[in-house]
Amino acid sequence: MRATMNNFLDKKWAKILFMIVFFIPVFLGLSPYSVFAADNDPIALIVSWKSGSGVPMWYQGKSLPTYQSPIAFSVVAVGKGSSAGQIISLKNTQIKWSVNSKYIGGGQGVQTVIYNNKTIFPGGDLNVSVSVESQDSQTGSKFFVTKYFTVPIVEPKVIIQGAPFNYLFSSGADIVLNAIPFFFNVSSTDDLTFNWSINGQKKTEADNTSSISIHVGDTTPASARIDLSVTNPSGSFFEKASRSLMLKNNNSD
Repeated sequence: MRATMNNFLDKKWAKILFMIVFFIPVFLGLSPYSVFAADNDPIALIVSWKSGSGVPMWYQGKSLPTYQSPIAFSVVAVGKGSSAGQIISLKNTQIKWSVNSKYIGGGQGVQTVIYNNKTIFPGGDLNVSVSVESQDSQTGSKFFVTKYFTVPIVEPKVIIQGAPFNYLFSSGADIVLNAIPFFFNVSSTDDLTFNWSINGQKKTEADNTSSISIHVGDTTPASARIDLSVTNPSGSFFEKASRSLMLKNNNSD
């Protein structure tokens, strides 16, 4: 009787374990085999991403996405073992893309997808996964190899170039300040709105221009606070940036 009861319990727990391993991943939109993706997978996945937000021509860093930025995700497969280092064609391979556990696209040979971020605000991350179908060379069984990665979502930025050395100015000087915006969802800075002010007084002649000229006369105050705000009038509430700096008269006591 006890042996029969133990066999019943063993079968019961085996069914529960099977449900955990198989049905839960399927419910989440994953292959049950992707849970066990490890170093013995026949292929390695290399992923990359590119944001559509704007950066200066001279900028050598990576363009980072903000809210509503279009982002391109891409994947390539590289062989392992006897085919180590070789690019594996995915032309006829099923590929699935997900962001924050939600399917966003895929299909046969779909190595690149474009995702418009309308879910994560600045300061958060996109949790991206790509699953690529593979096949066991010995058994012929098919399964998915999955790669996970994150993409940071940032606020747009702006810097002010052209400030004099040590932020000191002298009478008779002409100072030209330039606004350099980063990570706005525009193709040209002409699509942005620039607002400048000096000591709280708005420079109306500099409206919607990315630069401002300041002539330092004898009556110029001992210090000047420069405030700049940049917005994308066609963008979201989050597409704005500001910067301030303080200039001081070199001849003042």
